[in-house]
Amino acid sequence: MTNLQELIISGKQNQAEHLSKTFKPLAQSTINVYFHNLILLHRITKTELHVTNPEWIKENFDVIIDYIRTSYNVPTRKNLYSALLSLLYTDYDNYSTRIKILVQITKQNYNNIEVDNKININENIQDKIISKQEYFNFILKLKDSPEYKREYVLLLLINELYCRNEIATLILTNKSTYSRLDPDKQKLNNWVVLSNKNRSVNIIRHVYKTSATYGTLVHEITGAGKTALLSLIKNYDIHINDAVFNFTENQLSQRLAYISDKLIGIKLSTSSIVKILISSFVNNKNNTTQDITEFLKDISQRRGTSLTVLLSSYVYKTSTDDNEDI
Repeated sequence: MTNLQELIISGKQNQAEHLSKTFKPLAQSTINVYFHNLILLHRITKTELHVTNPEWIKENFDVIIDYIRTSYNVPTRKNLYSALLSLLYTDYDNYSTRIKILVQITKQNYNNIEVDNKININENIQDKIISKQEYFNFILKLKDSPEYKREYVLLLLINELYCRNEIATLILTNKSTYSRLDPDKQKLNNWVVLSNKNRSVNIIRHVYKTSATYGTLVHEITGAGKTALLSLIKNYDIHINDAVFNFTENQLSQRLAYISDKLIGIKLSTSSIVKILISSFVNNKNNTTQDITEFLKDISQRRGTSLTVLLSSYVYKTSTDDNEDI
């Protein structure tokens, strides 16, 4: 019978071949780690199949993955997943489905490692920062004031999109009108696109700071943001091709700073709002590394920025009281 160490080497060679990579011989220390990891995982399944038979992984796949996720930290999981892949790759045709699933799990784990390694509680972020509770109280003040209806809706959209000042430049349209526009004309503006009978409301952003990298961003607005936006459109008699907020990006920056300074004594910006929201989630001890990773991946897609930028520039230390969900 082929021994386990030989299978590990063979599996890694096959893996390199499937990925069109050059196989680099494994150090004996690496082989030993894979060997002991496979013995460990084989033992917890209590299977009667021999450890050299990959069928024990296939039959106990969910049990094994659940055990790894609940018993080990992110870096250790990487080694355990790699060991499993080395054995499964000895027979790719029979275990390709499990391999593909495990590769996706491993990719998610790499994202978790990135968050673990790069997360930076930036002690230098001081200005324009308030707690999430104070920020939400500020929003309530706007909601209760007829003078600030547009600004109230803007903040609800910023809360959902984690966007920059381009949110001020939205033009109202509907689905049929937008679809008839020449694509080049579509890309000249940012849009609120209403569906038939306003069943859905999409915000489409073509013009924003990092559009050359991230392209067109489309997001369906839901909940309080959708309700408030539709109410604003109706009550302010905003028509197709009208500016929804009638602000430039610079005007929004000045307006937000003026109102926040007037009502709460501090000048907020869209950037500082995003820092408040992100830091509150990241500092919440109830959120796992995977929770934080998924959250930041979602925010990076909504905002049009990278995980690295979010981790280095938008996370600061919050107080314990600010880490509870509001």
